[in-house]
Amino acid sequence: MGLTMTARRSGLARAVRRDALLRTLAVAVFAIAAFVLIGLGHRAIATGMPASALAWAEDRFYAMTASAGLVLHRVEIIGNNQTARDEVLAALDAEIGTPILAIDLAAAQAHLSAEGWIARVAIERRLPDALNVTIEERIPAALWQQDGKFALIDRAGTVITRSANTLGQFLDLPQLVGPDAPKHAENLLDALDAAPELRGKLNAAARVGGRRWSLYFTGGLEVRLPEENIGGAIERLASMERTGALFARDLRVVDLRVADRIVVRTPPRTIVSPPQVAKRP
Repeated sequence: MGLTMTARRSGLARAVRRDALLRTLAVAVFAIAAFVLIGLGHRAIATGMPASALAWAEDRFYAMTASAGLVLHRVEIIGNNQTARDEVLAALDAEIGTPILAIDLAAAQAHLSAEGWIARVAIERRLPDALNVTIEERIPAALWQQDGKFALIDRAGTVITRSANTLGQFLDLPQLVGPDAPKHAENLLDALDAAPELRGKLNAAARVGGRRWSLYFTGGLEVRLPEENIGGAIERLASMERTGALFARDLRVVDLRVADRIVVRTPPRTIVSPPQVAKRP
């Protein structure tokens, strides 16, 4: 058993050394080939070499690196919860067996960065044969309604997607209404995060006159927030709920637009006409 374990360790050590040697050779080939290509590029500029000749030199360069084993065999993608693997591979525009140095990483990164779900992406070559793609996706924060159409946005107000098939997964998120709602979403969402007893009952938040928010809660309660210090106003509202069961009361409007005053409005009472009394004969 001891001999078997020793043999395994010896084999593993040889594999590690072989991998390290291959990487060293790959880097060396890359450096030499890059030097040659740069030289050809300078010569092309200096002598007016035709573009076709330069293209031929590039093809020879990539063929030489491929002969040395610098070809794509593996693509490792990390962080793509919503971004399809096929979409990433399409952006790379490379098939297995493509010379790995011929893949335009800048173009692939620009293509992926334009996708709504992707906030940041990094692509790196792992010579001799792999590409690593690390994706940071945007976190959905709200549904934005404008002119009867919906979009999924993050806290910064960036539109992630307008696909109806995707929006159905996020119906529990706050709904924001108004043309400038995304621009002002982050401050409102931060304030609501600090008041979970309110956020869970919020149906929608609408921008009023491009200046302030009005909140609409389950049961029909409207809360009018001030233009400034909405965090403080929402904290006052949360305090009302904690101490006085705000949503259990029969209220229609809570107006917090004045800092030192709370105005409430209750539903109009039904006025019952007194019964008609017959005149005595």
